[in-house]
Amino acid sequence: MQIEGKAPELDRRIVAALQLNGRASWGAIARHVGASESTVLRRAAQLTDSGRLRVIGVVDVLRCGLGVPVLARLRCR
Repeated sequence: MQIEGKAPELDRRIVAALQLNGRASWGAIARHVGASESTVLRRAAQLTDSGRLRVIGVVDVLRCGLGVPVLARLRCR
């Protein structure tokens, strides 16, 4: 797997599939990108291990009862 330079086409397709549905099974992603499940799993692991792919969770603070997020800008004189 290339670490530097342009990512191989399969890696780009795997990342695009994850962006569409980050909770899709590896089998579903494999069918979507036209590769075997083991290949997709191996490539995703390589992308993750190299730091090129990061999987994160996002909390919906309103639905979790954590309050209302506020961004305030203050200007003092």
